[in-house]
Amino acid sequence: MRNGTLDEIREYVSDIKPRYEAEFIELEKMFFDARGDGESPVPIYSSKWRIKSPESVFLKTKRKGRSYKGVTDYGGLRLLCLFERDIVAVHDYLLRVFLERKYDLHELIIYNFDKKSDLYDALIKSEEKHYPGHSILVDSKVSGYKSIHYLVNTSDDLYIEFQLRTLVQDVWGELEHALSYKTGSAHPYIKKSFLLLAKELQNIDDMLSYLRDVADKEAAGKRYMNGRERPKFYFEYEDELLPKILKRGGDKYAEYKEYCVGVKKALRNEGDDKMHAMYENIKKAMSEDDLGDPNVWYWLLMESAFMDFYDLRYDDAIQKYKSVLRKFPERYCVYYRMGELYFNKEMNEVALSCFDEAENILENSGDRDILNQYRIRFWLAYIYWQLGGDYIGTAIKEIEAAESIYLENKGSGVLTDKHYNQLLNNMAWYSLDRYIVSTRDKGETRKRIVSDRFYTKAVRMCERLESAVLSGYVNDDAFDTLAWYYYHKYLRTKMKTALISSGDYVMKMKGLLGSNNNINTLGMMIGHIQEIEQMVFDVIKKKRMV
Repeated sequence: MRNGTLDEIREYVSDIKPRYEAEFIELEKMFFDARGDGESPVPIYSSKWRIKSPESVFLKTKRKGRSYKGVTDYGGLRLLCLFERDIVAVHDYLLRVFLERKYDLHELIIYNFDKKSDLYDALIKSEEKHYPGHSILVDSKVSGYKSIHYLVNTSDDLYIEFQLRTLVQDVWGELEHALSYKTGSAHPYIKKSFLLLAKELQNIDDMLSYLRDVADKEAAGKRYMNGRERPKFYFEYEDELLPKILKRGGDKYAEYKEYCVGVKKALRNEGDDKMHAMYENIKKAMSEDDLGDPNVWYWLLMESAFMDFYDLRYDDAIQKYKSVLRKFPERYCVYYRMGELYFNKEMNEVALSCFDEAENILENSGDRDILNQYRIRFWLAYIYWQLGGDYIGTAIKEIEAAESIYLENKGSGVLTDKHYNQLLNNMAWYSLDRYIVSTRDKGETRKRIVSDRFYTKAVRMCERLESAVLSGYVNDDAFDTLAWYYYHKYLRTKMKTALISSGDYVMKMKGLLGSNNNINTLGMMIGHIQEIEQMVFDVIKKKRMV
């Protein structure tokens, strides 16, 4: 039977190749857009396509005894997911793409999925939803790796084979293919080994999916808390920006001062929230002449935006702050507030851009409001620390800027001992965290030297904090920092006295933990307590028991 010469196949592939390439380019664009969909991204890790070479088609006609025009996998496209749980979402998305592009679904085969699993049920239900009455095939491969194969025919009469699997399964399939088929046959030992290893492969995929679930739950908790974050502090108004009616001697000075006290109480969760009613009373008392004052307009809109922020109406607050910037583009506090809001919305690039604007204006304006400058630097350090180890250097730069502001204005009465103690704690914590991050990257002598330098700085900062604690500063954050410091000192030096000190600070910290702690901070503290107490038990208490 004549199935086609190599030259005929070359000519045929040359003719259909541009059509396949055009189809794949369109599909790749769709996949790229789907991955980047901000509201509901499709969890496609990567995609790759290929067009069979004439030589490969020629060999296939020899193996299968089939005409080259009957080959249905000239074009192949493979989609990969990081986690097995993502397969259902991508499977559902692919079926929708087939319908949208008017592809005929000729064949759908599920390989090696457990028919009793929820994942298998979800795959079947998705196929029945989009292609009711279509027969789905279930098969197994000797190698044991899981995959879903789709054979479609496009409106341009091109056959395309789609494959969907996890990244782990893909590596497995490629290895099996390389070892089992490239030479034409596989050694029996290789086949048997792949069968045995297939069970381990499933364990790996299951563990990765479990870790993904844990990470998702943690991320969901953080998103929930970020979405409930209120302003960290209340900006004091510079004298030249405060409306005359609200200044000392003004008609509404007393109400304004009472309002400021109410705002600060609300931020500290002290008593009933009366600031909204106070704001409305001040606003209603404004005359037409008052409302014509640009500073009155500024104050009213800034406070309205602030209360939207407090009430967790982030988008409303952002729009009001944008309105302020259109009239007052030089106000650093507006950029800072917008940065906070965007950070809480997890729009980090926009948030950091806003913070940069706030810092640039502060540095170039010669602003004399010491408290606002200090607070901005202090909280920017915390925000950068929250972004992770890659930003710890920036966090330290910001907290050191806050320290400079404090030292330059020490004794002025604006910054108090409370500010100093909070500053000490955060400087010690960030320095310690920078050291801990540096220990994760071992190997090169240069990196070890850098890590040693960071450790020396962390020791110095933690000793300053401990001096404040021994002088009467009582705070669960400080106890947590010192417990974690002595724990890592033990890990570095193996000095049991350091581990004992760590355990002592844990006991002090446990006595102060309560409902006032942010849930993320509380979770971190509890994690520290558990790790330290386990080490104390393993190293000290267990040996005493023996």
